[in-house]
Amino acid sequence: MTNTGWNREEFVCFLLIYTSHVDMEFSDEEKESLKNQFSAEIFEKQFALFSDMNDYQALDAILKYKEQYFSTPELKQQLLDSIRSQFFTDGEFSDFEKEIYHFLERML
Repeated sequence: MTNTGWNREEFVCFLLIYTSHVDMEFSDEEKESLKNQFSAEIFEKQFALFSDMNDYQALDAILKYKEQYFSTPELKQQLLDSIRSQFFTDGEFSDFEKEIYHFLERML
């Protein structure tokens, strides 16, 4: 599945929606955090795209865009910091979320 046309902000929004769902819970706090970070239009568009994908398709889309927007170690670290921050939005950084974070750290 090719998702050409995402800008950096759309990509980051999609990635943070993905990471918010890894523990199978999309809390109100996580949703509000994303709505505060992105415009309603971007959030709704990326959430609809995410909702239409399975996990494999979503991760595939993320991996296709990573080089375009996060090609340097500094940009990658900014992205990882955003992911970590999103994981803490609901007040905890679960063991499962930590495992996913380390997985994404290697994949991105």
